[in-house]
Amino acid sequence: MPLVTTTTPFGIYTTPANPTVPIPVTKYTLTNTINSFSISIIDYGAALTNLIVPDALGQLTDVVLGFDTLEDYLGITSFENPYFGASIGRTSNRVRAGRFIMDGQQVQLSLNDGQNHLHGGFAGFDKRQFKASIISGGKVAFSYISTGGEEGYPNSVMATITYSINEENEIILEYLAMCDGPTPISLTNHTYFNLTGHASATYLNICAHRKTTASKLESHMITLYANEYTPVDENLIITGDVTPVQGTKFDLRTPKDINELITNDPSGYDHNFCLNREGVPDGELVLAASLEIRTDQPGLQFYTGNFLPETALLRGKESTYYYKNGAFCAETQAWPDAVNHNHFPNVLRSPGTVYKTISVYSFIY
Repeated sequence: MPLVTTTTPFGIYTTPANPTVPIPVTKYTLTNTINSFSISIIDYGAALTNLIVPDALGQLTDVVLGFDTLEDYLGITSFENPYFGASIGRTSNRVRAGRFIMDGQQVQLSLNDGQNHLHGGFAGFDKRQFKASIISGGKVAFSYISTGGEEGYPNSVMATITYSINEENEIILEYLAMCDGPTPISLTNHTYFNLTGHASATYLNICAHRKTTASKLESHMITLYANEYTPVDENLIITGDVTPVQGTKFDLRTPKDINELITNDPSGYDHNFCLNREGVPDGELVLAASLEIRTDQPGLQFYTGNFLPETALLRGKESTYYYKNGAFCAETQAWPDAVNHNHFPNVLRSPGTVYKTISVYSFIY
């Protein structure tokens, strides 16, 4: 079979609740033996740690940011893990003031982003231990039960995130979740891409005692098929408006150079785009360099690594230091803060309903 799955130990950790009980973490590597295209995922946070892509000459490059050790993913080193490759839940993105009304009652979530709630809270899905099951040579499912009250969320959710690859160099991410009572569910993946290689996510240009910064997303073009986006306030919280991209920096419907976009506006991007459902060429939603993303989700968060450090603080794989604007994320998602905006696509789920979504990442070299 051309698709194989292998496992390797990735470390052991304990939790404050059970400091004497070691929890082993395993890395699962799915490989297309035809050309050595592969992905690796750890069962801590169901996080994508490596993505090895062959170029036209067959040379292999790891194109996602990440860490070499479990300790770095745990965030117990000198720098904080910025959600590298992580599965995000119970909801993705930000919830204003961490609160919303459900069934006539106010629900208060944890406030881990100033006075707001971000990516599921202090210990969202990105910091949870998943149970992995190898389905086939190129497919692994990661399951987690989020109990009621976790990070303030009502009722319990059983979630399964399945990673698979095929012989066409595609990654298929499938999300499945069910709940035992009403609760919001909106899952995504927070992988940081640099399609020239993760080690390109670095810069340091010293000239006449002045440090200048330059994006290392050269050779990256993006086309994002979205006629509208959802503006944010100064705290990156959705305003509730749905605004046409025409005539703004958010009009990415024709190919744009990401490096040039950031040079023209150093604030970069950390915005949700409302994806078109009609008139999309061949079903494509995003094209960035040699990565093509297709999804059934209504939105995509285009993020240009604005909160990565500007100095040598974040050491990643192969002792590479990652810097601001050195990578991008393309997070397929429901629209942010949908729990507080009735005119947004609904994210509230009820018992007996199934949350199911899929995103496909195709690599063409």
